[in-house]
Amino acid sequence: MIINVDTVRGIIMDLRKLTMNDDDKRANWFDDGVLDDDRVRRVIRGRGRRLHLREYNQGKGDWETFCRSVALLKDFYEPQGRQVAFADSIEHAANVCLSLSPSMSQFDALDRMQNIETLNAAIYAPFMVAWCAVCHVKGASCYEMCKIWRDNEFAQTVIKIACHCFDNLTDVRYTDEDIVKMSWKQQL
Repeated sequence: MIINVDTVRGIIMDLRKLTMNDDDKRANWFDDGVLDDDRVRRVIRGRGRRLHLREYNQGKGDWETFCRSVALLKDFYEPQGRQVAFADSIEHAANVCLSLSPSMSQFDALDRMQNIETLNAAIYAPFMVAWCAVCHVKGASCYEMCKIWRDNEFAQTVIKIACHCFDNLTDVRYTDEDIVKMSWKQQL
């Protein structure tokens, strides 16, 4: 069977016309609707600028990893209460994913540990959970994440809790109060 190259090109151009709209200038086409979820929309209301959506639409960052991380975070946190920890985690995931590109590996994600530790060397648990979600999406294992934080027992505990949830090894979901209680343990 002989395939005409011009016919194949014509078919490809027709397919592109079907999928692209001239009015839509987005650079990121991955969209599984995770940000359209009522719960996520309610939690991130008022934080739009801090999620860097404009930069993502310009093609910066790793949009797919961000969306997949938000889906993991959505399953980590219980849908009740004020959900400050959930919102902080989404915001931190947006910051981390903006510093990544889709072609970067798990090792690049593992290196993005900025702002997880406070000035007094305490771990901010929602940021740690967000970092774990991004690393998990990029393919990093629990062991690799714990190895990065080998000198911090509390960080390793949060990593293990997050990874158990992300891997669906537990049905436990966390509230703001749970995160606060967890954070108090690092100061003992």
